[in-house]
Parts: sequence; structure tokens; C-alpha cells
Amino acid sequence: MLKKICLYLTYLSIFLFPFSLYFVAFDKLPETWAFTSSVSLILFSILIFIWAALNVSWSRAFSQFFLIVLSAIGIELLGVHTGIPFGQYTYTDALSYSVYGVPILIGLAWYLVVVSSYGLVLKLFRGKASPLLLALFASIFVLAFDIVLEPFATSVFNYWIWEGNVIPKSNYVSWFVFGFCLLLFIQTPEERSWDQLDWVPGVVYFLLWFLFSVSILLKGFYLPTFLSFAFISVAIVCIRKIKTQAVS
Repeated sequence: MLKKICLYLTYLSIFLFPFSLYFVAFDKLPETWAFTSSVSLILFSILIFIWAALNVSWSRAFSQFFLIVLSAIGIELLGVHTGIPFGQYTYTDALSYSVYGVPILIGLAWYLVVVSSYGLVLKLFRGKASPLLLALFASIFVLAFDIVLEPFATSVFNYWIWEGNVIPKSNYVSWFVFGFCLLLFIQTPEERSWDQLDWVPGVVYFLLWFLFSVSILLKGFYLPTFLSFAFISVAIVCIRKIKTQAVS
């Protein structure tokens, strides 16, 4: 039953993607439909959670979920009120339901990016890698995602505002380091062979990545798109080389 739900949600996401791309990337989304971005975030997070629960116990999936969401909201609270570690920024009311200036949905966004990156790297390695190596490469995918997320969130949907409209380098360093720490903590050795619908996280990751990339490209953000693509490409090439060396 759980497997079917996961499949149906994935197929639904793929089916709806062309419509999302048209409305979002080409600025055709009516203001009255702005809430659909939050709904999409929730549905994608549910999909990734179901995928995780399909591969581990419900208790383990819930513990991973709460660890990431609560840790993310905690560090975002620190960031909003002190500028550490990301830099000086403030959230708008676009995502609503905030806790001391941090939208609750931001915790879901972190969960979605971290776990989909983890699942994607597991698929690329086919589970045959150390927890440290999995965390390292998954955090590269987390970073690559944030590189296109930042201009998308600030220029397309106005989710948050950077001081001086400049994204500091510390933001990207923090995404990589914090993502790496989360990815270490959510792993246990017996989970490295997750193989139930192991293609789902990659589909989710690249659907969102492609949506964000096309959207910012059309607004003239060429460098972030190129850098993100470069990080992803280098990571995939390195993983393939590591796998080849391991076999030989």
C-alpha cells in the first residue's frame, strides 16, 4: 500500500510538472494561486517522507524527519536574529505561519532537499559507500540545489530578502556544512542499501532543480545555473570514478 502511494504521488508530480514549469517559469501564476507553491512543498515533502518510511521503520523515518526539521528551524532562527551562520536576511510573509520570523515550511524545505539528495546519492553509489562518503557527496547536491534556490526564492517568489540584496558566500558554506552534519546524523550503516523505489528521490530532486533553473535562467541568472550544473556534473563523475576503482 505504501509503495503504491509513493508511486502515485511520484507519477502525479511528473504529470503536473509541465504545468508548474509553464506557470512558474513564465510568470503566468495568478496571485490568487500563490499558495500552490506552499502546497507543492508540502506534497513533495510527504512524498519523500513516504519513500523514507518505505525503506526504514516508521519510527526511524519520523526521527529523521523531526531531527532535520527542528534542527533546520533552530539554525534558521539563529540566522534570522544574529546573521550567523548564513548572513543577514529576513523572511517575508509569502510562506506564512512563522515562528519568531522563520516560516515553519522552511523546516520542510530543508527536509526535502537533504533527504532527496541523500536518496539520489544512495542510488548513484548503489548503497556501496561509507556514511562519510555518502554525506560528503549528498551535501554537494544540497549545495548545488541551494545555488539555484537562492535566486529563485528571492527573485521569483520573494520568500526572503538578503541585506543589500547580496547573497553572502557564508550562506553557501553554511548550507554545505549544515547539510553535511545532518546527513551524518540521519544515517545508520544498515540503511545504506535502501532499494525500495530508489529512483524516486532523484526524480524529485531534478524536477525541482529543473524548475528553479529554468525560472532563474529566464530572469538572466546564468552564473548560478551554470555553477549548480557544474557541481552536480562533477559530483556524478567523481562517484562513477570511485565506483569504477572500487570494482577494479
